Amino acid sequence: MMNKLNKNYSVFLTKLSKIKSILYRLSFLISVLRYKSYRELIKLKIDKNYPVIDLGANIGQSSIILWFRGFEVYAYEPHPLAFKKLKKVFKDVQKIHTINAAVVESGNKYNEEKRLYLHKDQNNVDIDLSQGSSLMNDKTNIDDRTYYKIKTLKINEIVEKFEKISMLKCDIEGYEYLLYNDLLLNKNKIKYFIIETHAHKNPQWKDNDIKLKKAFSKYLSKDRYDLNWH
Repeated sequence: MMNKLNKNYSVFLTKLSKIKSILYRLSFLISVLRYKSYRELIKLKIDKNYPVIDLGANIGQSSIILWFRGFEVYAYEPHPLAFKKLKKVFKDVQKIHTINAAVVESGNKYNEEKRLYLHKDQNNVDIDLSQGSSLMNDKTNIDDRTYYKIKTLKINEIVEKFEKISMLKCDIEGYEYLLYNDLLLNKNKIKYFIIETHAHKNPQWKDNDIKLKKAFSKYLSKDRYDLNWH
């Protein structure tokens, strides 16, 4: 009798834990929907037959929208604290794959370790500024003396695993200017691109921003990319 009660209690706790996880995700989803850029992901017409790649997933703001829509998502986030939150949001969710790494161009060494520079005010405020961290040591709002050493993965080695990719979202705080050529090399596999560019707050990247936008307009029709996301 006691064994049966213990088993039933264990089952109850397991179900309760799952309910708590679902409620946590729904609460997070509601908080994300306050922002227009994330709401736009709900109505974006992309192919559900293929997965989405989320580069710079942070704590899962885009991935939670895509989860709600039923997509399989591969979410890459190098910041260790942000990744901890990302992993918690999607605990036990089979279609969301969280990877603690930065994604870099194919010219880098295999699994090369890089420095992820932190926002200059990260230690002075209570709010989470992990979104401002960057692999770029000349980004205007980072402190190049404060960083994490992080794992990297090559974009080509990621993309080659898939027959097609429905969408690639890229919000990597300036590193898009080093990665975009490799992204375009995979244009036949990636059906749609969303990229947040960062030259408007980093004038030192203006020339690179022009080159990126010219390249996308040269090789892709306008209905296959959004370079002004966020």
